[in-house]
Amino acid sequence: MLWTEMIRLTTSDPGAERLNNLFLDARRHVAKEAGLVQARLYGSALHPNELALSLMWDTGSPEPKGSRAGLCISQALQTFGLVEHSVWLEQSVT
Repeated sequence: MLWTEMIRLTTSDPGAERLNNLFLDARRHVAKEAGLVQARLYGSALHPNELALSLMWDTGSPEPKGSRAGLCISQALQTFGLVEHSVWLEQSVT
């Protein structure tokens, strides 16, 4: 089953070198996790202080509270600002 984990960060300093390094380390770390299909980093077109990391998983069932890797990333990002961590399931439109 495919499911997506979204980790949004609102920070006062989106260009911080430490933050950029953290996202690079997070992508390297999560790439080793079983079931990961893709990891993408997004920046808001309207608000430069908002970033989002999308992790798409293919596992037997979704983790309603998030993956172990996603929870670790969320916790690490909390030092930079407000973090929202959620799990999304694709819905079919009929």
